[in-house]
Amino acid sequence: MSWEEQVKSKMKITTGDGRVYEVLYLLESNTGSFEFNVTEFEFPEVAGTKVDRRLHKGTRYPLEFYFQGDDNIDQMKAFNESAKDTRPWVVLHPIYGSITAHPISVEFDNSGINTAKISVTIVETITDDGPRTVFDPRDNAPAVINKSVESNSAFFAAAVSPTVTDVAMMKANAENLYNEGSGSIGDQNIASQYFNLYNEAVTAINVSFNGVATGVTAIQDFIGYPALFAQSVQARLKTLVAQAFKLTQTLENITTPNEKKIYESQKGAVISAIITSSVTPFSDEYANAVDVISVIDIVLLQYNVFIEELQSLQTPDGTEQDSYLPDYQFMFDLNYAVNYAVSNLFNIALQAQQERVIYMESDSNIIIETHRFYGLLPDDSTLFRFISTNQIKGSEILQLKKGRRIVYYV
Repeated sequence: MSWEEQVKSKMKITTGDGRVYEVLYLLESNTGSFEFNVTEFEFPEVAGTKVDRRLHKGTRYPLEFYFQGDDNIDQMKAFNESAKDTRPWVVLHPIYGSITAHPISVEFDNSGINTAKISVTIVETITDDGPRTVFDPRDNAPAVINKSVESNSAFFAAAVSPTVTDVAMMKANAENLYNEGSGSIGDQNIASQYFNLYNEAVTAINVSFNGVATGVTAIQDFIGYPALFAQSVQARLKTLVAQAFKLTQTLENITTPNEKKIYESQKGAVISAIITSSVTPFSDEYANAVDVISVIDIVLLQYNVFIEELQSLQTPDGTEQDSYLPDYQFMFDLNYAVNYAVSNLFNIALQAQQERVIYMESDSNIIIETHRFYGLLPDDSTLFRFISTNQIKGSEILQLKKGRRIVYYV
């Protein structure tokens, strides 16, 4: 079949309940993201790129398709019911071929005339005849992440003999990190502990002229502590990403090998804390796939930025007195920690609840819509969930207007 014939074909979706839907689609709106967990190492004076490829991150496809005709609403409703089945879909795409995947987000829009639009994000999955075991990343993640922290401490203690300028830089970075992190703490006990860790880190930095080996643990404990704040994953990540950006802002002033090693160690400790936060959710934070995927994106973005920064700092080789190359063992262990966390989070995302989005067909209220999507419970937990996920406030507590975007999970 020629490519012209392929793109004119309809897309076929076989949902988990076995029903087959032939749908119209827009070619320009359907793109696949084929990605792996990789680390790229580029060496000056050496042609090409060294790529360390590990576990598959999962292929994501954003799809947009349409039901058309007098019965478009009935088709959309039937598809919505089929989408509730938890078994994987088989999508026969005119360009990408057959894809076995799970939906993580489905959005329905019937505001058009004679047309119902469906927007779906699917993640490709493998199929197994037997049962699969998915490990909670909280079970083994501490050991994996701690290994990267330990290798960070070991390389820093062995490679850095701070000068007066280096000590000033380390103290300035610690102060910036503390100011950024302390502003988000609401618990007094945690705030006190964080302040104590900051003071211990500053003390360790002040005596680092005599060798950093004895004080490096105090510095690492301080930098990693925001990952343990009694906050949501997103709140902790927001703090840590802000701290990472604070360090990034110092890049243009970094010139000496010691300064580069200090940056590698301190920024690397923040990245380790980001990984720790991602695999330590509270209660049911990872109840839906969209939230899990958003955390994965943050972890990978911050890690990739860090690798690019180290590449910009490194010198052609490590033979000169003023040369700098990132520490191999630390980079290896940190890469493994990222891959471990992300691969497990993808498994969690595939089993979590899927997001659904509709636009209100008529005016309504939060009681009716909560009952419609979740059912009402005596403790009002479903009502509070509906209000929270849709950010309902003000006059909307009394009335939801026609056309209002509504998010719910199945």
